Amino acid sequence: MDVGKSVETIEKMSPGEKIAFSMYPDPQHASMVSYYSCFVVGADPTMPVSVIKDGKPYNFVYLTSGSVVDTKYDDATHSVTATVRYPFPDSGFVNFMFPEETGAEKFSVLSNGKPVEFVQSKDPDGYWHVELSLSPRSTSYLSISGFDQSGVSYPDNFRNYILVIIPIAAAAISIVIWKKRKD
Repeated sequence: MDVGKSVETIEKMSPGEKIAFSMYPDPQHASMVSYYSCFVVGADPTMPVSVIKDGKPYNFVYLTSGSVVDTKYDDATHSVTATVRYPFPDSGFVNFMFPEETGAEKFSVLSNGKPVEFVQSKDPDGYWHVELSLSPRSTSYLSISGFDQSGVSYPDNFRNYILVIIPIAAAAISIVIWKKRKD
């Protein structure tokens, strides 16, 4: 309904810290207020995240009207997991922005273990957007899969293995053919 300035000064607030404050709504509108929130107007709303994926840092950002915590990458399922909390009485959203790896990523999203509808798009900067709605007053345990699995690496000398395997396979095939002709 309005943007205002606090009569109390909060010099510094660290992430996760709770500080008491007072709010004095305009008496003309006070009876219509069912909830309120406090945030910094004009602040960059995107939140950076770094997780370990295939043994290396993997960086992405998200934008939400809620809160995202406990973000991890699960190498076994090739998925990002996170807890998303949305305390407000209306619906909200979360938009994860992942860097493009192959250009062919096809994501899927589970919320509390069940598939949910979401929108996947790609922006001109090469980031995949995975956006979904948040239910009022909800906590969702998300799992987003569909990431490039090229992090599964072959040994550095994989080419050398191929160069050895091909002659061995050719020799085995030649022996089988030679034995069939001999019989």
